[in-house]
Amino acid sequence: RKFVEKLDYLTSPGWKPGGKNGAQAHGKSDVVITDKGTFMFDEGTHRMYLSTCFPGVAPEFIRENVGFEIDIGRAVEEVEPSEESLNLLRNHIDPQHLIL
Repeated sequence: RKFVEKLDYLTSPGWKPGGKNGAQAHGKSDVVITDKGTFMFDEGTHRMYLSTCFPGVAPEFIRENVGFEIDIGRAVEEVEPSEESLNLLRNHIDPQHLIL
């Protein structure tokens, strides 16, 4: 339910100290998707920020449930998927409902 300030275990590092401009990409993630919204990483600072929030979820609510300071100023509300998109996802991409 929360992103923590410090991890106990890291499976997929994004930006880590060292390399160009004080950080290097190591298996860099471009986006983190949760059930509340999506997060991206600033190319200059390498810090995660809130990119979109899902309908009915306020950016402030997300900020309150993250264990560190996060920029919510760039967040926009995500557009709900169309019925056509949902049909494609549910019946063609994941027909066995293993992920969705």
